[in-house]
Amino acid sequence: MRTRQIMTFLRLLAFACVATATTAGTAAPRVLVSIPPIHSLTMSIMDGVATPELLLRGPVSPHDYRMRPSDARKLYNAEVIVTVGPPLEWFLNRALKNLDNDVAVIRLLDDKQLLRLRLQSVDSRGHGGLASKDQDTNVDDSNKLDPHIWLNPRNAMRITTIIADTLVAKDPENAARYAHNRDRTIERLQRLDGELDARLRPLGSHAYLVYHDALRYLQEHYGLRAAEVVTTSPGRAPGARRLRELRKTIRSANIRCAFREPQLPSPAIDQLLRDARVQVGTLDPLGTELAPGAQAYFQLMRRLAGTIADCLQQR
Repeated sequence: MRTRQIMTFLRLLAFACVATATTAGTAAPRVLVSIPPIHSLTMSIMDGVATPELLLRGPVSPHDYRMRPSDARKLYNAEVIVTVGPPLEWFLNRALKNLDNDVAVIRLLDDKQLLRLRLQSVDSRGHGGLASKDQDTNVDDSNKLDPHIWLNPRNAMRITTIIADTLVAKDPENAARYAHNRDRTIERLQRLDGELDARLRPLGSHAYLVYHDALRYLQEHYGLRAAEVVTTSPGRAPGARRLRELRKTIRSANIRCAFREPQLPSPAIDQLLRDARVQVGTLDPLGTELAPGAQAYFQLMRRLAGTIADCLQQR
């Protein structure tokens, strides 16, 4: 009996060693993703394989983020890095240039199959004024593009494919899992798109005000109408002349709703809207308050749509 127990133990030990060796031999690549919405889609693609790491956590904005030593360590430890591109993550430019050549860096804005909206005028940090409504897939300089591409679910479908293709090339042993997860994620995104369209398109005649021109992909996809954008430069407070212009627009367009972003406070605008009795909702295009995970993108889009609809329907 004791001999049988010893033999059983040895067989289990051998199996565990083989399993460990197999796991080590097929380890998934270490993936780092810059912002929460793209991280969520990446998690959905990597479900059952590994968990990608998120670079920006908490209520921070990539527009003015400063890298920390711990961020640099994450970058140099990663084998696949997923970013939107320089118009959004300026803080990554220098670090990405110093990475080894075998690191796969995805710059989503470089993909010309995405719906990409061009900024009308561009300042030194890649932000500009109100853009043309035309799609522009032939812009070579991504600094001239609106970076908030994930706010159109059709773009999210393409982003899912881009990331999945990169992972398959980097990790062919898990190709079947990535392909399955890609198809499942795209099906969910298609259902989400129909759901949001039914809720938002009927509200296209209602004008509103936004603090920062970050929602154009969502607005144009669902036929919404922002009458005015408070600022085209995140973090820069509007001057007295701009406040007078906004006050005039609020009266002339009969605006009753305005939407702010939690990362971009503006006390002067808050006071102006209170005086004008304009209802203010908070729209966080990054979903920084959501728990990271494969569901976060879907929660983000439903939350944005719900906040917009609830405000506009109370007119």
